Amino acid sequence: MKKIILLLLIMGSIALYFILNQPPKSEIQDLYLKNETSQIMDIAFIESTRNVSGYDLIAENNFLKLFMNDRNSHFAVVDKRNDYVWYSNYFTSDPKATKTYQNLQKSTFSLRYRETDNTTKLMTNYEYSIQNQQFEIDLESVEDGFRIDYTVADRSPKGYWFPTKISKERFEELIYNPFVSHEFESPAQYTELDRYLRNAYKPLEDDPNTYILALVTGDKTSSDLVGTDISYLYEILYEIGHYGNKQDELGNYIEEYHFDDVNFDNDMYGYEVEIKDPEFFIPMTVKLTEDSVVATIITEEIVAKEPYDIISINFLPYFGAANETKEGYMVIPEGSGGIINFTNGKTQQRSYTTYLYDQDHTLIPAKLSMQDVGAKMPIYGLKHENNAILAVIEGGAEHAMLTAEISGKNDRFNKIMPEFTFKDSGLYYLTQSGISIWNEDTYDYQPEIRYYFTEGEDANYTGLAHVYKDYLQMKYDLEVLENKKTSLYLDILGSYDFDDYFLFFPYKRVETLTTYRQAQTMIESLKNQGVNHMVANYKGWFNKGMEHERPDHINLDSSLGTKKAFQAFNRYMEEQGYPLFYDVEFMKLYDKSSLYNNANISRIVGGTMMEYYPYDQASRLPIKTEDPYYLLKLSAIDENIEGFLRDANKLELPGINLTSLGQELYSDFHKNHQLYRYEAVDYIMDMMQNVKDHTSVMVTSSNDYALPFADYLVDLTYQTSNYLVVDYAIPFYQMAISGMIDYAMPSINLGQNEVDQYYVLKALETGSNLKFTVSYEDTSQLINTRFNNFFSTEFSLIENNMVQLYQELYNVIGDDNYIISHEVTLAGEVVVTYVKGQVITINYQNLTYTVQ
Repeated sequence: MKKIILLLLIMGSIALYFILNQPPKSEIQDLYLKNETSQIMDIAFIESTRNVSGYDLIAENNFLKLFMNDRNSHFAVVDKRNDYVWYSNYFTSDPKATKTYQNLQKSTFSLRYRETDNTTKLMTNYEYSIQNQQFEIDLESVEDGFRIDYTVADRSPKGYWFPTKISKERFEELIYNPFVSHEFESPAQYTELDRYLRNAYKPLEDDPNTYILALVTGDKTSSDLVGTDISYLYEILYEIGHYGNKQDELGNYIEEYHFDDVNFDNDMYGYEVEIKDPEFFIPMTVKLTEDSVVATIITEEIVAKEPYDIISINFLPYFGAANETKEGYMVIPEGSGGIINFTNGKTQQRSYTTYLYDQDHTLIPAKLSMQDVGAKMPIYGLKHENNAILAVIEGGAEHAMLTAEISGKNDRFNKIMPEFTFKDSGLYYLTQSGISIWNEDTYDYQPEIRYYFTEGEDANYTGLAHVYKDYLQMKYDLEVLENKKTSLYLDILGSYDFDDYFLFFPYKRVETLTTYRQAQTMIESLKNQGVNHMVANYKGWFNKGMEHERPDHINLDSSLGTKKAFQAFNRYMEEQGYPLFYDVEFMKLYDKSSLYNNANISRIVGGTMMEYYPYDQASRLPIKTEDPYYLLKLSAIDENIEGFLRDANKLELPGINLTSLGQELYSDFHKNHQLYRYEAVDYIMDMMQNVKDHTSVMVTSSNDYALPFADYLVDLTYQTSNYLVVDYAIPFYQMAISGMIDYAMPSINLGQNEVDQYYVLKALETGSNLKFTVSYEDTSQLINTRFNNFFSTEFSLIENNMVQLYQELYNVIGDDNYIISHEVTLAGEVVVTYVKGQVITINYQNLTYTVQ
């Protein structure tokens, strides 16, 4: 018995050791995904004598040189392959630009901060730091780079720097005595300033031991000196006198100032004067690596003077900018990717803006923005004639926004500006219009951008896509696919629910559009007509339909057939070698039972439960007559996944389509339990890894961080932003993942407005598989339900078309093939090249293509 007890104690101790030493959840991703990106560009050493006038050489690698100008902290990168210079900033004349934009051109960053009245204001670090030499350069702490510590502060004199009243004793000690003992350049200067001082401060008639600032009258104070020239007053009190002067260790006055004196005098005479001088200490580093340049804001060392908060930082807004004389374009990450040509003349159109990974849905917009397809990649690029640059946002992408402007819009430069948000606000609807409230926390992440440089034949968006492909392959350990099939993708519509009544009592009724046996019948029919390979996803199969109940368990919807029929269909698909997935929505809860704990629902800023209504595409306003859905907090999602996987293992589920889990990224503003987007990514990746450990994974419209878990990707759009300033879409995303992950475009029979041949051309252009949404039954039964968007899915009506389009695509590209390059010609034709050598020229005007 004692041996048994001893053995149990030993085993318990071992188990306890592993439990206590298990890495915390936020660090689990570090073990397999957060390794520093290694070198992806291997180029032999190149000799170059190219220097940059006014800049000092800081570091050099095989093909790049990093320079820095110690007079203004600007830097430059020389590509030694052709000696092209990339500048961080510009000091050119731009008289048409506003003062703000002129200052921004010379800034390495700008910041937006919150005032005490909850409004926000902008400060550029040129106007409030660089031009006043309020920065320090450190060349020692960063290997192959440099660090700059900026003090961003408005040091110009303000009225409230001066006492409204001051005692005679302090006036003489701190102001007058130093003044009369000062050595002036000339007697005339002394006379002029002495006359000014005597008129500025005068003794009170009824109290000669108190001096008052005579520049203000009545009940006004020094803070009311708006529009008054106070340069002499500043020179007399602060530069000649000792008022507000700091002292060194020996008691000598130095040229650093404080507000202790003015606060003391205001308190003595009962004046409440607000010292409104926002001041921020912000360090940044720039480092040359083996094949790139990395710029970082050291967030943990930022100091913001109370009560001011940093709202956002626009980081290196002009790095890579090009004036109106340059030829080239900007690459944007919206959708599949897009191009904005330099100086395209669309100055009357709105500048392009996008949130990386789409807007945080817990920051519910009163009106939907024009962005509708989302930016799935944290990248942007610029092409300058024979050189190009790819920026990969490695830190802070979850809270980043990009703005692209063309020359002539606000200044003479074409540029993409990345802005990082550190504090969010939201609308709290106590009134119809709502009031803006700010989240208390400041986000604690570190903005970091890695820049890659290409030249010559690679200086285009195809070359940049290949750089990003190498980057993804290295970061996520992605591999080239073997036995890649050109497949027909199917969304099979199964069960759905709708409101019904039984004896006047409402309930959720579940009906079906496709049973398991009917699904097999459709697959067999397609196979018999020459569809070589298929990938299927079943939508609506458990827990009451497509918009199912809480997925913490699996109850197969009986309307689809028995459990044996379910298993028989799975076996059939496995025998045919057709991947099969079952659709699950873990993030969105469509039917929130009153019994469900509201603590599991995410909160918006202010703590209100997150309810998200669908938006009308025409008005871009929420449709409050529709049922909302709820976004679950991540801990509840994790709990649901665990319960779901237990049942999935018992059912031997062949695969799961994670729907929103790979594309939705949102914060949770639960009081005392906040979780922000930059933190949520690690949790989401951990949950996806958990699913991946149990079964195959399909991801819908995937963000880049979901790629390492995806066996298949669906609904990859071929479109880009709707902003009119954007010139055309490109398959940047598709080129970056082609050959590593199999993917399909959105279903071409759902709400599409083009003829069928158009989608074949788009599939050829993007290297995508075709996808259809199908149902065996007549879809007229959906007319009065919320699923009436599936009006064109009846299999018998579209089967022949599916087969024809698939065979046309297959006959062109076959298997084991993927896109490697893309080009838009001057004539407007699209030319794509595949890895097997096919060169396809596509003409969208007459809907034709040729293959060479």
